[in-house]
Amino acid sequence: MERPKVTRQHETTTVTEVHGLRCDEFVAIWTPDVGYTVLSIRLEGTWHTFGVDEGMLNWEEGYSPEDMGGSEALRSGERWVDLAEELRVRGVEISDASMDDCTFVMTFANGAKLTLSARAGQPVVTTRLHPGPLTS
Repeated sequence: MERPKVTRQHETTTVTEVHGLRCDEFVAIWTPDVGYTVLSIRLEGTWHTFGVDEGMLNWEEGYSPEDMGGSEALRSGERWVDLAEELRVRGVEISDASMDDCTFVMTFANGAKLTLSARAGQPVVTTRLHPGPLTS
């Protein structure tokens, strides 16, 4: 039996379906004056795309960066950022992914954390990255 796809469009939610899944890749589009607008994470072979807009988490399973046009689809000033490298989470499991009070927090088993905040009427996505420990 095939499992249902993960989708969300909520102001308050916990994405329990991804808890315990290992991060293979994690990239995001960074836009000047806005921040991270579209984030794509590959968890155990399956791509998930998400973002925070107008105080709401939008999450959809099944779209890779290539499905969204890759680098060719970037507008002037936009760039892809390798968050798996910046957060040091490649091969690390997600321990929590929750949205509450206009803030989305994704925590990894090594202590790394991504926080995205965007209130209704606020075009800027406030982002905080807390990388996991360096490994040798």
